[in-house]
Amino acid sequence: MRKTLTASLLAAACSSGNSPTADCDPDNGGITLPEGFCARVFADEVGVARHLVVRENGDVFVALEDASHASAGTTKIRGDNARGGVLALRDTNRDGRADLRVRFGEAGGSGIALRNDTLFFSTIT
Repeated sequence: MRKTLTASLLAAACSSGNSPTADCDPDNGGITLPEGFCARVFADEVGVARHLVVRENGDVFVALEDASHASAGTTKIRGDNARGGVLALRDTNRDGRADLRVRFGEAGGSGIALRNDTLFFSTIT
């Protein structure tokens, strides 16, 4: 039996064995996980992700912080990935990786929540 968890921008899977399964990246997306867990990268190069929410259909909404904000702690991110707002991610072909990305808003933020069909996003102001 297998349970699937979504964490940060990785889809992590809990498996009964110690080795990664076909659903996981061979290197667990470059992170170290406890025994029995494995991970796959759902999306990368998204910017400074602060928080996220996942809809029942698998859509992921990410609150992005402006990369120039002090708490972001990075000056390496440039261009569109450096700005804030919300990033919506969808896996349209069901391969476990986001292939549709829609970004909206400009202000950097932190809080994000879903209630019924309403998405709430909080800027730093």
